[in-house]
Parts: sequence; structure tokens; C-alpha cells
Amino acid sequence: MIRVVIVDDHPIFRQGLAMALEEAGDLTVCGQGASAEDAIALTRSLQPDVVLVDLSMPGGGLAALRAIHAEHPQIRLAVLTASENGEDVMAALREGALGYVVKGVDGQALIEATRDVAAGQGYIAPALAARILSKMLLDSGIGDAAGDPAADAEPLAHLTPRETQVLELVAAGLSNKEIALRGNMQEKTVKHHMTRILHKLQARNRTEAAMILTRSRTG
Repeated sequence: MIRVVIVDDHPIFRQGLAMALEEAGDLTVCGQGASAEDAIALTRSLQPDVVLVDLSMPGGGLAALRAIHAEHPQIRLAVLTASENGEDVMAALREGALGYVVKGVDGQALIEATRDVAAGQGYIAPALAARILSKMLLDSGIGDAAGDPAADAEPLAHLTPRETQVLELVAAGLSNKEIALRGNMQEKTVKHHMTRILHKLQARNRTEAAMILTRSRTG
């Protein structure tokens, strides 16, 4: 069972989110809060698998991410927010978030995102990831050897043809479920490929991996 803490200062939204996650069967909401202070305290006392935080809650979502990641690096963090600003996405990733989910996403996508984050694979809303990818290429704060295509070419050479195909679809903004349908494979197989891709590229999440691929092909 994946244990989740939700921190958002809108109680009705928070309760609806909890109900949606509980319907999955393998997710349980073990704590809820409304501020950065709550997020830090709940994480410390409950030791959940995943903490979902709102960026704009009292005390600041980024501050909560920073504190939790520093104290509990093993706990997976994700942002659930209305902001689709690329700077917010990059800031969240820098503070330790593995997931970035835009409010309004359907329940099934939210469940899949939470599972991905719990597995350490990371998740960014596919459409949002595709839109901000080019901006992230210019930010040397994310990814090693930014702007050096030669540095990225070598790790890409270690990917199998299937892994390369999966990464190309990730870079195109497809979700794991969409990649599975496109590649005629099971979703768990896609997740397995992503785990190997992230390890081989030494990327923290799927967006960084996609950035490495794109950078190597545009340099």
C-alpha cells in the first residue's frame, strides 16, 4: 500500500483528492494538512511514501519541498498546483520534487502520477512537459553538462532500441499509458524501461531524460 500525505489549503479540494486516490485500492491517504508547516510536521510524524503539496499554500510549497527533501530524502515529493509556469516546474524539481501535476487532471491520471512518483520514476503532465522542454534546455541548473551535446551522446549510446523508442515518445509528451498503447506493450513494461533509462542517463526524472535526448539531437 502506498501511503500519501496531501497538503493544500483548500479543504474541499483536498478531500476530493483524497477520495479519488483512495479509489485506486493501492493508495491510502494517511494525513492531510493546509500549510508548509503541516507538510513538514506530517512528513516527520507519519513517514509517508509520497507527499503531495500545493505551491501556493501558506508558508509556500517550495519551502516545504526544500525542508522535507533535506530531512527525508527517501520520501517522494510531488506538486499539485494550478500553475503551468515553466519556472515553477523547474523550481519544484530543484527542490526535490519528482512529480508536477496540474490541478484539473482526471482521477485516473492523478492515480498513475502518484504511483509513478512513489516508484521513483517521476511525473510531469505530458502536455506541460513538452511545452517547457525547450525552455529547460537553456537552464544549466538542471542536468549535467548542459549545452554540451557530446557529453549527452555517450550515455544515449547505451540505450537499447526499445529504450530509445520509449524515450522519444516521452520527449514527445506521451504518458506511460499512451506509450504502452503506441508501442504495443504493457504499462508496467514502459515503467521498467523508464527505470533503466533514468539509471543509464543518470537523470532524476523523465523530463531530464527527454531533455538529454533533445539536446543531443539539436546540438
